[in-house]
Amino acid sequence: KRTDQLVLCSKHGGLDVFRAKFCTGLLFSLGIAGTFAIFTIGLSLMVYGVDGFQGAFQLEYTGSSQPITVGQAVVIAYSMVAFTGVFMGALVMMLSECLHNSVGALAISLGMIVLPMMVNVPEEYRVLGQLWSYLPGESVAVWSMFNPQTVSVGEVVLTAWQAVPILYMVLIGVFWHLTKIKFIGYQVGGR
Repeated sequence: KRTDQLVLCSKHGGLDVFRAKFCTGLLFSLGIAGTFAIFTIGLSLMVYGVDGFQGAFQLEYTGSSQPITVGQAVVIAYSMVAFTGVFMGALVMMLSECLHNSVGALAISLGMIVLPMMVNVPEEYRVLGQLWSYLPGESVAVWSMFNPQTVSVGEVVLTAWQAVPILYMVLIGVFWHLTKIKFIGYQVGGR
């Protein structure tokens, strides 16, 4: 909206403005995901109650090999939604800063959410299929979240619901640095 000249002439410099904008975007994304989680969990509790939260998740979802309860699975699922929301917020901020076009940023991020719903990677391609299941549109699905395939990082073996948040945090750090470089290096052209 042609306010970049005003925003970038802060007495504290571009780095403080960048930090404030990026952290505000991440907190906004987390707030939206939290509001969504509170609303849907509250609605489910009002309709169904809390009976069954101590039941074995394997009885509800037979594709899971993890010895957790239904209540623990719900907490894991909504934590994944929160991580995915913050990841998508950081991605959109990075894309909009790099592209200087909000439509392009939203198109790419929407594609990352919708494309996994329409395209399926066969199980024969194990590594590609596992990476595909880490995309935001697929990582919040129960069959991806509780997939029995594991990832080994040195001596540590992680399931998908453990590996995806770590991967997203690393990528958020990468997005932070790329966005910071583009934001601080941006020069306002003559208008």
